[in-house]
Amino acid sequence: KHICHEIRLSDVILVEGRNRISKIIQHVTFSPWSHAAIYIGRLHDIADPHIRNRIQKQYQGDPGDQLIIESIVGQGTVVNTIQHYKNDHIRICRPSGLTHNDAQHVIARASENLGREYNLRQFLDLGRLFLRSMLIPPRFRSSLFNYKPGQATEDVCSTMIAEAFMGVKFPI
Repeated sequence: KHICHEIRLSDVILVEGRNRISKIIQHVTFSPWSHAAIYIGRLHDIADPHIRNRIQKQYQGDPGDQLIIESIVGQGTVVNTIQHYKNDHIRICRPSGLTHNDAQHVIARASENLGREYNLRQFLDLGRLFLRSMLIPPRFRSSLFNYKPGQATEDVCSTMIAEAFMGVKFPI
């Protein structure tokens, strides 16, 4: 409950997951954190009425709920409440020096991803990248960093958040 009083717009929430996919991510990335979400506040915290309406179409709950945007396997990019992680070990990462207007732009960029599918291929490519060895033939090696022109239609949690921050030239 304490986190609900400390968190600010555009804070990144890292989650130490406990399911099988989380354990794989933790092993591959050498990190206890397996998931990330971005805090977007309550509906009234979102200044732009168009962005607020976009989020309301995805979230039918109480307008006073504290909300996050996240990309989840099997669900895609969705809006959830911060209470979704009330029983998990989490960490707040605050982008130092980000202005209120920048935070609003980050939220706007993240909200553009709502409804996208989860990019399972990128997740699998990340695993292949880290497991690359002489035993893996080139055709099975990671294609994670191959350039593919065109508009993205799928997300993973960290990519969605990184792209939202890049919109205000704040690399994370």
